[in-house]
Amino acid sequence: MNRKLQKELKFKIGEQYGKYEFELDWVTTVLDNNLRYEVYQYIGNDKNTIFDFEVHKILLAYNCDFLAGIFYFIKGDSYSKILSEVQNEFSCTTKIKINVVKKSKNITELFILSHRLSSNSFHI
Repeated sequence: MNRKLQKELKFKIGEQYGKYEFELDWVTTVLDNNLRYEVYQYIGNDKNTIFDFEVHKILLAYNCDFLAGIFYFIKGDSYSKILSEVQNEFSCTTKIKINVVKKSKNITELFILSHRLSSNSFHI
């Protein structure tokens, strides 16, 4: 993953659960393609923006204590701005998928997934 993107995201696919253990609050367990993911909300207060947009909440999905998915919920109707930022600035490897989804009028979701996690069936 490119350095600019890694700096912007804070989290890295493949990181171990223990790195942020005391800054996480358990949310749910999700099954995706017969794999179990533990989903936590990041409650640390040092990551409040991404691409200069205000972050509403961050969810981290772990499989076997390794980070497999990062979900940023961004305040405001910023779908097209975030999408263009991601498309213009970053080329992803085949091991990582980056998607932007408009959740509602006021929330946009940016999610970064490992190659194992299916964006189609992973619902939080």
